Amino acid sequence: ILLRPPVPLRPLLAGFGLLAAIAVGITVWTVYADRDARLSADTEQSAMLARALEEHVSRTFDGINLLLAQTAGEFTRIGGVKALSPGDVHDYLRSRLPPLPQVQGYFVYAPDSSLYALSASREPPRVNGRQLEFVVAHASNAGDRLFVGRPITGLITGKPLIPVTRRVSSSKGTYGGVVGAALDPDYFSAFYRGLGLQPGQTLGLLRRDGHL
Repeated sequence: ILLRPPVPLRPLLAGFGLLAAIAVGITVWTVYADRDARLSADTEQSAMLARALEEHVSRTFDGINLLLAQTAGEFTRIGGVKALSPGDVHDYLRSRLPPLPQVQGYFVYAPDSSLYALSASREPPRVNGRQLEFVVAHASNAGDRLFVGRPITGLITGKPLIPVTRRVSSSKGTYGGVVGAALDPDYFSAFYRGLGLQPGQTLGLLRRDGHL
């Protein structure tokens, strides 16, 4: 009987160890390659979404800004917000400012910070706006800029709204009140839902100070 010489165990185990290391290495490389591919695809999708959202936000606010700037200038030209009665200002808001899909309505605050007129009602409720963020911002800042306020609840509709406002100045440049638009948050939500996000993906719109 011929017996084969025994196979050395250590080299054999070393061979299996090398094969296992190669297999693990290939598996790890595959995992990292797949992860990098997913990250690259997600990054590209995020960049595309960011561009689409930036364009949508610009279109939304640019139209409102133009209307409010024209309206604030008109109030300055005629001598201030109180040059017209609240009912006449209501009629002006209804007739001169077009109904934009992103806007619930328009409003005007007088220099004494009281709600002066609404497009939604000829007789606005009595509101002292001294503590409202946008009233404080415009009363303390003579700058001519659009202000996007924190979401509040509408007085007439009871729905959330985002106040978008501009300062009205007197002919001498002093504070003359606020003209604003009630931006509908659902306008943004509907657009976001239409983007076809995957489960678990969420979009949010924040101010520069981080307020949602």
